[in-house]
Amino acid sequence: MFSRALGVALVVAIAVAIFLAPARRPAGVLLGQAPAADRPASRSRPVVHPLRPAAIIRAFFGTGWLGACMVDIAWRESRLRPHATNWLDVHSDGSRGSFGLFQIGAVHRAAGETVAAFRLRMLQPRANARMARRLYLSAGLSPWGGRC
Repeated sequence: MFSRALGVALVVAIAVAIFLAPARRPAGVLLGQAPAADRPASRSRPVVHPLRPAAIIRAFFGTGWLGACMVDIAWRESRLRPHATNWLDVHSDGSRGSFGLFQIGAVHRAAGETVAAFRLRMLQPRANARMARRLYLSAGLSPWGGRC
């Protein structure tokens, strides 16, 4: 009985280690991309696993200090949960709500876009990271308190 429990514990530990291990890939190859020799010369977007928000953030912000900083910000804002929603935020235009990985406020919705439609769009990790990049390019880190 003891050896069976030890065997099960070992199998679980190995499975967890494999699941949590970072993907091994050659330098310069993004997650989901084939090595350069096997890749067509198109400018198509790299495939990113939908359950890896940090990889999506790095695809928009790079793998250097800015990518790491933005992953930290998304962790602070949403714990990297793409569907995080905060209806308590009230914005300067009277709208309510901040949504997604970076908790993008409804004040940033497009002209004529409803808060409900904006929320659905911001719950998509790529759209949220794209909007966060637009905000970063126009205002730096100030939308997130000015720091990583």
